[in-house]
Amino acid sequence: MTSFMIGPHKSDRDGPPLFIAEAGLAHFGSLSKAVSLIHFAAQAGADFIKFQHFHPDDLYALDGNREMKRRAEERALSDSHMYILSTVAKSENITFLCTPHTEQALSFLIKECEVPAIKIGSGEVGNLPFLRKVRETGLPILLSLGMHKEAEIKAALNIFKDSRLCLMHCVSQYPTPSNELRLGRISILRKTYPHLPIGYSHHGIGHSGIIGAAVLGACIVEQHTCLTEDKVVEDSADIPSSYPVEHLKESVVAARQAYLTLFTGSVPSLQEELTRHWAKKVVVTTCSIMKGATLEPNEGPQTAMKPSAYLSSSARKCGRTSQRTTPSSKSMLILDTLALRRIIHTSPRQEWI
Repeated sequence: MTSFMIGPHKSDRDGPPLFIAEAGLAHFGSLSKAVSLIHFAAQAGADFIKFQHFHPDDLYALDGNREMKRRAEERALSDSHMYILSTVAKSENITFLCTPHTEQALSFLIKECEVPAIKIGSGEVGNLPFLRKVRETGLPILLSLGMHKEAEIKAALNIFKDSRLCLMHCVSQYPTPSNELRLGRISILRKTYPHLPIGYSHHGIGHSGIIGAAVLGACIVEQHTCLTEDKVVEDSADIPSSYPVEHLKESVVAARQAYLTLFTGSVPSLQEELTRHWAKKVVVTTCSIMKGATLEPNEGPQTAMKPSAYLSSSARKCGRTSQRTTPSSKSMLILDTLALRRIIHTSPRQEWI
């Protein structure tokens, strides 16, 4: 399926890129920070604001990495807080999305927050039982492909073969250096899966990767974002690749302008046609010539003539007596008694003899 709706937005394989402001865990467990992220993302013109939801006890094993679990507990929002954020997003006229990391979170987001699509993080691509649960929702799916080999990706695609699916190229490195973004994968994915929309989740610094992805045909782009005051936080994987949400509009505009550069249109364009009337050179005379005279390389008519017409013929009759044209030093190439020069026309129509 090359296109489908995500709430009020159309994800079209060849359409303009939809923009996801990925807040992730950049709220650091603070509801007020999360609300601010929604507000600024809406002001920036993003189509979606996205968070991540999980219950730490469901996500980490009892004998697992205790430091990771501690950090998760500090930054997790409760179900009630996540519901509040979904209502705030609605009031700000921005579509609410959220990545569930557990089955319990998935169920809550669908039933209580009424998310219009499910974004699956790269870490869940190999979690086939979880992917089957996502498929059963019947919602559109955005599937990130970071860290995984082709065989693992194909196994996931076999589960979603009848789903409304967008594949999201990304590199799971925080931040990702520009020379490792591998944006060429977008073109490969578009060729390999011509029936699917292809998107891009950006983990690089700045928004140059977003621009490149839009030019290569990514129809959904995702940019991590945070509050400017939190760019100094060091113990967060996402923060180094997060764009300050107060300036996120720069990235949103850049993605949409990049898409506009792909338009083909007529050649030359309408504006180029207007430019032709003063930019192209024509042949004019540098001496007086009598009517009926044969034009040789050392004679020419006063009325403008296309250079190609003069240069393609060794002789041509002059249609009327013409006077010497005053030479102009600008944009002129003299051919003996003929000259190529620019003429400013008052009308877009030029009559050639």
